[in-house]
Amino acid sequence: MFAYELKRTKRKTIGIKITTEGAVIVMAPSYVSEREIKKVLKTKENWVEKKKIEIKKAKEQMAGDLAFLKERLFYLGQLYQVDVVLEPEFLKPSVGLYGEKIYIMVPSFEEKEMKMMLEQWYRMEAKKIIVDRVALYQEQIGVLVNQIRIKEQKTRWGSASSKGNLNFNWKLVMAPLEVLDYVVIHELCHLKEMNHSSAFWKLVKQYDPDYKEHRNWLKEKGILLNSSIQQLTLL
Repeated sequence: MFAYELKRTKRKTIGIKITTEGAVIVMAPSYVSEREIKKVLKTKENWVEKKKIEIKKAKEQMAGDLAFLKERLFYLGQLYQVDVVLEPEFLKPSVGLYGEKIYIMVPSFEEKEMKMMLEQWYRMEAKKIIVDRVALYQEQIGVLVNQIRIKEQKTRWGSASSKGNLNFNWKLVMAPLEVLDYVVIHELCHLKEMNHSSAFWKLVKQYDPDYKEHRNWLKEKGILLNSSIQQLTLL
C-alpha cells in the first residue's frame, strides 16, 4: 500500500489527489472507516502509480515555469511550502492551506494563473482576517468604522480617513497576527486622533503595549512582504 495523507471532508465519496511532489492526499467522509478507505485504495494502486508518472513528466517539462514553487511564502508570520495538486477534472481551480503547505489545485500547469490564484487567495484571507480584527478592536477603542477596503498600497500598510474609512494592505496577512493587529489598532486610533501626536501614541500603547516592537518588525521585515507573489522573491 502506498503512503498517503488522510483528510476528512464533507464530501460523500472518497477522492485521491496527487501533488507535484508525489504526495498522495486522500479525502474521505468522516463516517467512512479507515479500513474501508484502505480497501478502496488497494484497488487504486495502479492508477496512483500511473498518475505519479504523468505528473512527474509534466513537472519535468514545466521545470522552468514551476521554479517559483521552490520558494516558501509567509502566512501570518509562518513560512509555508507551496505545492500543486494537478487534476484535469478540476472545474474550478482553488488554493487552500492544509497542514504545513499551501496547495494550489489546478487542472493544468500555468504559472501565471497559479500566481494570480495565490494572490487572490491572500487577498480573500486578508479581508476575512482584517475585518474580524477591526470588529474586535473598534469595540474596545470605541470608534465607528464606515468602510474597510483591502488594497495593494505601495508605501503604506494602512490609512484612515475622517469619514471612518479604513484602507489596509493585503500583504499584512503575511505578517504575524500581532503585527497585523498593531496596524489595525493604529488606524482605528486615528479615528480618535488624526495625527501622530503624543496623545495618539499613548492611545495606541493602551491597546498594544508592544507597539514599538511591532512597528519595528514592519520596518525591518516589511520588504519581505512587499515583494509581490508575481516576483516571488520573499526569501
